[in-house]
Amino acid sequence: MEKMSKYDEFIQPFLDGELSREELDWFNKELQSNAVLAEDIRLYREVDSAIREQDVMDLRDQLDVIHNSIGDPSKEPAKQSKYRKVLSYAAIASLAILISFGILLKVQHKKLTNEQIYQRHYEPYEVTMVYRSGETQSLINLAQSKYDAQDYYGAIEIYEQILGKEPGNMESNLYSGISYLETEQYSKAENRFGVIIDHNDNLYIEQAEWYLGFCYLQTGKNLEARAHFKEISKGDGSFNKKARKIMRSIK
Repeated sequence: MEKMSKYDEFIQPFLDGELSREELDWFNKELQSNAVLAEDIRLYREVDSAIREQDVMDLRDQLDVIHNSIGDPSKEPAKQSKYRKVLSYAAIASLAILISFGILLKVQHKKLTNEQIYQRHYEPYEVTMVYRSGETQSLINLAQSKYDAQDYYGAIEIYEQILGKEPGNMESNLYSGISYLETEQYSKAENRFGVIIDHNDNLYIEQAEWYLGFCYLQTGKNLEARAHFKEISKGDGSFNKKARKIMRSIK
């Protein structure tokens, strides 16, 4: 029996208009030939029209569990199909009850100010302390200690010494960029993250792209920020779900 799980990763991007042209053509063909998928899309849209809170994604996951546990009713007897539909409507009715009791407080997706988004989603990258010998490594250890103690100005001073000798030190570029971000020196932070991204062959690209988005937010570049977080949300990195939430919250 074919499961609906093969469509899971495409449903939300389809609703958000984020599928590529090829993916959209394929998905539309599937909708025309798969009544169960079409019903699921209709149910998702009903939920979206009633609830625009960010936390609705968690509730959708619960609905997915219900749907997938029952299976594909197009391959089941008629009674099973009716039962699945009743259960789906019951799930949506339950959401309405939750709303009426104030568990979900808003019926429209809330746009946040850039500062609210920043406060809700930003946190500095945790430093990994590895003590090694050598002059440069000693400076790195000292800079990381200051960074870890949230002495970002002190960390910047030492990271600049390191990068003066080793401009290609991507780890120092990252922590220097975050230190500039923490001290509201956004242009310098952008430059540091840009070095990492442009290098395109290191372990810190994902983190640099993530923090670059916050530079855009804090400098009022909302169009750039939305497009930037949208690109992150399309990937399979560790920040994709958070990026999608941010993208939807930007005014």
